[in-house]
Amino acid sequence: MRFRCSTPPALGLGVEPADKKIMSNPPSKSKQLFSKEVIMDTLVYGVFLGGIALSSFIFVLYGIYDGVVGENCNFVSEASINCEPVHRSRSTAFITLSFLILLLAVECKHFRKPIWRMKHWKNQVLFWTMIIGAALTVPTLYIPVVNTNVFKHVPIDIEWVVVVVCLVVFLIVAEIYKLIKRKTMRKL
Repeated sequence: MRFRCSTPPALGLGVEPADKKIMSNPPSKSKQLFSKEVIMDTLVYGVFLGGIALSSFIFVLYGIYDGVVGENCNFVSEASINCEPVHRSRSTAFITLSFLILLLAVECKHFRKPIWRMKHWKNQVLFWTMIIGAALTVPTLYIPVVNTNVFKHVPIDIEWVVVVVCLVVFLIVAEIYKLIKRKTMRKL
């Protein structure tokens, strides 16, 4: 999953055109490989992505299916009848995290600029890697045998609402985080 969801968008970010105002910025005095802002962004986005994916799992398992946990759910031949809630929760968390990683690629195009002020169509590599990444992620839930025997997932239906809500929450919080950075940090 990691290669499908994060590596191609990272390559797309590598060919992102430079900001037109890049040369008006003063040279960096630091000889650090990673700035404090990059380290902080990695920490904030990483904790938030993990928290949202875990929350989607917990919400589906305990909010929709009342915490029903079967036995031996990782072994198809020995799985109990009560494994479907765990598999649906796992599928929801998988899709949520996969799409969050793709959305993070768009958020990472600029440290502080809002997502609606970026030109998303300019970088065709990033655009198409995100489309292909999303297209390759969804079949892991819907291809028979592969979904149950390889990924231990089952198709989801109402859980898609949880996925969409998680993506919207991430987008809102990421933009609030960028707004706070714009207001509090000095311009580079």
